[in-house]
Amino acid sequence: MKAVQYFALLKYFPLAVHRLIPETNVHWKFMLHLSYLVDLIFAQRFTYDMTIHMKDVICDHLTMFVQLYSQYGVKLRPKHHLLVHLPSVVLKSGPLTGMSCMRYELKNSFFKRCAHVVCNFTNICRTIAYHHQQYALYAQLSNNHIRSCITVGKHRFEVAGSLQYFAALRDRFAISDTDEIAVSI
Repeated sequence: MKAVQYFALLKYFPLAVHRLIPETNVHWKFMLHLSYLVDLIFAQRFTYDMTIHMKDVICDHLTMFVQLYSQYGVKLRPKHHLLVHLPSVVLKSGPLTGMSCMRYELKNSFFKRCAHVVCNFTNICRTIAYHHQQYALYAQLSNNHIRSCITVGKHRFEVAGSLQYFAALRDRFAISDTDEIAVSI
């Protein structure tokens, strides 16, 4: 999965399945804590007190990680250690949303997809640049570059009652078993 897909999964997965998992499950509590930490890290504005709170939340997260997964041989990695430095980075540089590389990954995926489809091996840079210019012009003229909601590329429509997780959907979104819903593929 791509970074944006992991981010969306972490954001929306608890909403979809929270009634199916007991509140006493320690792994569920860990995931909710991670979701809270991610929301805190990507906050739009910070105060000094928020960075102190972030230090505590990061410490709790790393402690929970070691307690839960060290018995399975999973160890902390250098990226876990880098979490410790995020509050000081926020104090020095501002909110991390301005430093996110997700937009660049989206642009990079366009070029990778284009290179795969074109199959031009003699002057790939020129071909990709040309396709990018054509796509940018099309997006500008059609206002396709402006999104107001999350879109799912590949999906199929299913009758809600035929899905195995229908009970969770019914409770959360108040739908009937005859409604058709889009399921991403």
